[in-house]
Amino acid sequence: MQIKIFSISFCFILMAKLSLGQWVHANPGTTDLISDIYFVTDQIGYVTDDHTGRLWKTTDGAATWNQINTAANAWRIVFLTEDTGFALSTTVGLIKTTDGGLTWNLPTVPSNAGWWSRPVFFNHQSGISIQQNATSDSMIVMKTSDGGDSWHTIMERPDSLGAYIADISFPDSMTGYLVSETSMYKTTDGGYNWSLLQWRYPSYGSICFTSPDTGFTYVDLDQFYRTYDGGQTWDSFPLPTAPYNGQVRFLNSSVGYICGGNGFSSGFVIKTIDGGSNWTLDYGDNYTYFAFSFPGNNVGYACGDGGSVIKKTIANKITLDENYPGTIMISNNPFQSQFSFHSSLSSNQIKQMLVIDPTGKVVFEKQCMSPDEIIDLENLKSGVYFLNLKGENFSVTKKLVKVD
Repeated sequence: MQIKIFSISFCFILMAKLSLGQWVHANPGTTDLISDIYFVTDQIGYVTDDHTGRLWKTTDGAATWNQINTAANAWRIVFLTEDTGFALSTTVGLIKTTDGGLTWNLPTVPSNAGWWSRPVFFNHQSGISIQQNATSDSMIVMKTSDGGDSWHTIMERPDSLGAYIADISFPDSMTGYLVSETSMYKTTDGGYNWSLLQWRYPSYGSICFTSPDTGFTYVDLDQFYRTYDGGQTWDSFPLPTAPYNGQVRFLNSSVGYICGGNGFSSGFVIKTIDGGSNWTLDYGDNYTYFAFSFPGNNVGYACGDGGSVIKKTIANKITLDENYPGTIMISNNPFQSQFSFHSSLSSNQIKQMLVIDPTGKVVFEKQCMSPDEIIDLENLKSGVYFLNLKGENFSVTKKLVKVD
C-alpha cells in the first residue's frame, strides 16, 4: 500500500465560488438527536429521531415537517420512492414501509444479522445489505431481488471487522467498498468475494466512491485520503478540523463535503472543490452533524444533534457534474505533453482556464480564445492535475492525468 503525504496550506486557491448558497436551519421541531436523513427528491425527505423513535417527513424541501410515526425506533433510513423505504430499527432490526413511513413490516432476513448499515439498492428490486454477525464481528452479506421483502445470505466472512461498520459505498452494482472500525474491504463481483485493502488505527470515519476507481475517505485524526486507482494507492491530505462522528460525500470527483463535530458543543461542514486537496469551512455552529443527503447537485441536507437539520441551495444552476452532457469533452487524457478540449459554451462565456496541481497551486493559466483549445503541458511532471474553466456564474472542474 502506497501512501503519499502532501503538505498544503488551506488558502482557497480557486477564487471563483462554486456555490452562492448558505447552509440554513430547517429543523423539524425537536431538540433530540436527528440520527439520519434521506431525501427522495429535492422536496420530499425524511429524518429520524432515534432517541424517542419518531419519524418526520417533509414534502416542501424542509420548510415544514410532519411527524408521521412515533414508534419506528429507526436510526438509519433509505427510501426508494416517497412511499417505499427501509429503516434499521433499534428494537427489531430491518423494517420496511410501503406507505411513506406510516406503518412498517418485517422482511424475511437471516436471524444472525446484527444491524449497522442501511441497505444499498441498485434499482427498485435489487439491493445489497452488509451487516455484522449478531454475536461476533464477522461480515454478513445479504442480497434481495424482490424489492427487499426477503433477503438471503450470499457470504459470511470470518474476519473481525472491529466494533462496527462505519460506512459502505457502491459506485455500481458490482464494485463496492466498506470501512469498519479498523479495516477497508473491496468487492468487484457484487459482494460474493471481498479483499482487504487496508488495516489501520485510529478508525475510518466514512467512505464515498464516485466511480469504481475514484474514492474518498477520512480517519479520525484530521486526515483525508483520496484514490484514483480503486483503492490500491491513496494520497493523504490534512483537514482543517477533526471530522469525528460525520460523513464524507462527493457530488463528483471534484466537489465534496465532510460533516462532523465533537459531539458536545461544536460541529461543522467543510467543503472542497478540487477533489480534497484543499478544504474550507462551509458552515459551523454548536451542533455535531452526522449525515448528509444530496438528492441532486443543486441542494443538500445534513442532520445532527439538538434536533438540527440544515439545508443548502446551490445558486445559479452551476455545472459541477463532470458527466454533464456536452459541456466539456477532453481528448488525449491521460496525456504525455498535450491535451485538447472542446466546450459547448461559446468563447465569450469562458473567461479563464486554470490547470491546478494536487497542492492547489496554479501551474498554467490563460484566457480562452476559442471553445476548442490544445494545451501544451510538456514541462509539467507526471501526475494528477485539475482543469478548471470559469465564467460569469459557473466553474467547471475536470481531472487530468499526465503520464511519462
